[in-house]
Amino acid sequence: MGNGKIRCFLSYHRDDNQNFPGVVDRLLLELVGQLKADAQVDVEIFHDVQAMVGGENWRDRIHEVLADSVVFIPVVTAAWFASDVCMEELNAFRINTPRDEVNSAIIPLVLAGHNLLRPDARQEEVRFIESLNYRDLRQPYLEGYASPDWRKMVSKVVTDVLAWHDGYGARREAIEYQEQTKANGIGLDDNFLKDVGLSDLPASQAAILLQQVYSNLETRTGQRLTENMSDELLEEFGAFVDMDESGMKAWFDEHLPAYDQTEAYKALRKANPEAPEVAVMAEYGAMMWLGINRPDYPDIVREVLSELQSELQANPAALVEKLKVQENFFKALQRTASAFNETAPVMIDSETSLDCMLALPGNILMYMYTLINVTRSELDAKEIADAREGMTAALLDNIRYSSDMKEMRENGVTFKYVYRASDGGEVINLTFTPDLYLQDL
Repeated sequence: MGNGKIRCFLSYHRDDNQNFPGVVDRLLLELVGQLKADAQVDVEIFHDVQAMVGGENWRDRIHEVLADSVVFIPVVTAAWFASDVCMEELNAFRINTPRDEVNSAIIPLVLAGHNLLRPDARQEEVRFIESLNYRDLRQPYLEGYASPDWRKMVSKVVTDVLAWHDGYGARREAIEYQEQTKANGIGLDDNFLKDVGLSDLPASQAAILLQQVYSNLETRTGQRLTENMSDELLEEFGAFVDMDESGMKAWFDEHLPAYDQTEAYKALRKANPEAPEVAVMAEYGAMMWLGINRPDYPDIVREVLSELQSELQANPAALVEKLKVQENFFKALQRTASAFNETAPVMIDSETSLDCMLALPGNILMYMYTLINVTRSELDAKEIADAREGMTAALLDNIRYSSDMKEMRENGVTFKYVYRASDGGEVINLTFTPDLYLQDL
């Protein structure tokens, strides 16, 4: 279940906020303000942990705070690299963040010491930051807080954070699904890799494989569950998948009118205090629906997973080679997204701005747009539904038949399109998986 709050960690050396008077204070103020305005959710940016607690307790507190942070934003200088506290913050975040996500979850802003950033630098942390897609903070600072350069820099950081946060929700759902299957005696983890003879895979390739297994498991399980299912049942379950509040309430009214008073629902609500109510309702309702209509659900998951294991064991060498190709392609996808973001935002037409592209783990390419001339409240449900239908058809055709998309189709990219109104409210969120766009081709 996705988390509605955006949590970031701003790492900096205190002296830099004095040597460059108030630059960190100003950056913090503008990031919080713009994130709240654009995302319309709670924003929390942790900073200066050592000042929050005395003595040696700051180390424990750093790990606690970073375990809850989704994005790490370091203000990079020579003093920052020389600080034990700052390096503790950086390395704690790297430890607490999944290996396949950590590089994308760090947004370095280089204020000084640009000449230190070399691939052959002696300090490991310097080499690591140099390898990332860092942004220059020095020139925007020199131009002034009212300058176009400063405003553009802040806007790009906000866009990066929002894009990463949107993808984060989807990735957490995948992880939680894996945890759910593990609770039923099914684990998609290192033991699974060992069982299929692939325990020696590098971490990056293992992450790709497990994501593919998860995706296939979800798709095939869904197909088995819906076999011979009536249109009425399909519509019922679709309400929970799509988080259709009216459809979910209709089902609850008929089958479980006091659902929100059950201990199971209260426990789920307590475990996800910041999740939207509709998301908790959808997760709980889906579990209840499956329990009533498909009590054999855990058995089906185990059956499908067993089939996947057999397929993997049949030809592991070919699979490893395929994973290497996919890993290299994903790196190229990241470079493409980064190159575009250097020139973003780009006006697609008089109404629409393409703010950024983001390559996410799992071979996901996300496009984030803004409808610049309309607020969310100005759009009614019918307008959004009509726009969604038209855009779905147009985007699907483009993915299927555009020559520009050919290489991405062949490499199984999942395309995600997020449209926000000018006030930051989400209008349309579309996802096209390979199973969808390759169907009937």
